[in-house]
Amino acid sequence: MSKHPLSAFDEGGSHVTPEHRLAMAIIINAIGEAMGVSSINETKAARTRCQDAALRWFKDAGSDFQAICDLADLNPECVRKAALAYIDTGVRLPKRSRRGVDRRNVDPTGLTVTRIAQRAGVSASSVRNVLNGTGSPEMKARVQAAIKAMEQPANDR
Repeated sequence: MSKHPLSAFDEGGSHVTPEHRLAMAIIINAIGEAMGVSSINETKAARTRCQDAALRWFKDAGSDFQAICDLADLNPECVRKAALAYIDTGVRLPKRSRRGVDRRNVDPTGLTVTRIAQRAGVSASSVRNVLNGTGSPEMKARVQAAIKAMEQPANDR
């Protein structure tokens, strides 16, 4: 099974605040809307307007977009690039169940920023820095080794 493109978003970390979760939900909802998925029963014209507005939100990356990314503790340019690339794939987001994400559609390896950080013995922000292309060579090596080890099946370790 291929990895879900959004699996790198930090999930379940102890530092996650309600505001952080809300900001993440706003970003994920906007991705869905930019792909033409709406949780509200609307007319086709209204859905098209909503889709266009959501796509512009990512493309323009204005102050409101920057503020939401800051609340989510994410690099706005990285979010913008990743979201636009994901939207271009046309692959739908996992369906949500009453209790949250449908676990059958989630990356089975469980690669999250928090888990990678724990495995590498570094902070989540260090992992984000490496994923964003910054960080020392030593930090990059530790994070890459942790990711590689986590991607291997248990019997190959």
